[in-house]
Amino acid sequence: MADLAIIVSIMLGYTLLAGALAIFAIRRPPKGLFTRMLIMVLLLPALYLSFRLLIVVSPLFMKIVFGAIGVSCVLAIRSLIRKPRLG
Repeated sequence: MADLAIIVSIMLGYTLLAGALAIFAIRRPPKGLFTRMLIMVLLLPALYLSFRLLIVVSPLFMKIVFGAIGVSCVLAIRSLIRKPRLG
């Protein structure tokens, strides 16, 4: 059971940290191609985990948090796919 608790805490922590990264990527998307791809690769599992946790958790506050993280991941990926404005 201890291993399961560690796995769940890693999933929750990764999702919350990726949500902060998504907000950063929405506000100031990086200009480098490698950085954009790296952030997108980090956000895709967080997107999956956030919507998965949105379905599983029962408290309303946590549903709102994971829904907001999922939406911010989608918006960040959308802003990373767009062509960067140089200048």
